[in-house]
Amino acid sequence: MLNRSKITSAEMNALFNSDESQIDSEAHESGFLIRIALIVAIWLIRIIVVSFFPEYHMVSKHESNILPYETTNFLLYMRIFLFMVVGSIYFLSFHTQILFAQFNAFTIVIVSCLIWSDFEMYIIDNIQDLSMASLAMIALRFVALSLLIANFMALQKRGIGL
Repeated sequence: MLNRSKITSAEMNALFNSDESQIDSEAHESGFLIRIALIVAIWLIRIIVVSFFPEYHMVSKHESNILPYETTNFLLYMRIFLFMVVGSIYFLSFHTQILFAQFNAFTIVIVSCLIWSDFEMYIIDNIQDLSMASLAMIALRFVALSLLIANFMALQKRGIGL
């Protein structure tokens, strides 16, 4: 019956209320929470560095700012606002499990678009001149994106897809 059925093994375990599926579900949830906590920590570190240590954000090897102060502040405030809105919806979606897979994919698209727009606007032109601290800040963006993708892949393995 399982070979012809479109029901995943996770769904079958949930239907038959298996103790194994309960343990597996708790393990998946703790994995999600760890990745979500790491994503929040990464974005908070980035916000703190940009706010209090601007000499490490988008600075060239010659210690000159790549972006003007006003542009950096505007981008910071807009990104904080976006982080709070998207983060709140993401947590609400995770907690209620309503459209979580869809919103997870949406969040991946948002973060990817922000990274791409930054690369287009100022990173590609100045990549050779960026300091190691600035490159590390850029790398943190990709770590957060990869954690979001890991959450999405875990949802796919559980059979909770788009």
